[in-house]
Amino acid sequence: GIVINNPGNPTGSVYSENHLRAILRLADRYRLPVIADEVYGDLTYGDTVFHPLAQVAFSMGNKVPIITASGLGKQYLVPGWRVGWIIFHDNACHSLEEVKNGAKRLAQVILGASHLVQCAVPAVLKPSAPSDAAVVLEWKKEI
Repeated sequence: GIVINNPGNPTGSVYSENHLRAILRLADRYRLPVIADEVYGDLTYGDTVFHPLAQVAFSMGNKVPIITASGLGKQYLVPGWRVGWIIFHDNACHSLEEVKNGAKRLAQVILGASHLVQCAVPAVLKPSAPSDAAVVLEWKKEI
């Protein structure tokens, strides 16, 4: 498989959409899954645009299976929370089915974040009021 850390740490480098497309063409040619570490997501410098790999893959026909990893700690500056997730973006062949099943089994035996922190995740990722969403957007611009 291929592992992509985008945006990159500690340099802050961000892959262009064309570069990501080239990586996906390579992965498709060799039938490789891609793990996309996107924990720094929208934390970019200046006007640099971050392109989530799964969205790029979807625009190319969703041929390459992708596992996206992200979390709250970096993007929302709450490092002690230790809340993260993985998302399986499978292809038409269901190449990630067994990997996903194994991850589910593993998640059932590992201790997770506190209940309070888990309850806060939906409110942070999808604010219920427009004013809350505006506050989150403004705060992300400032960091």
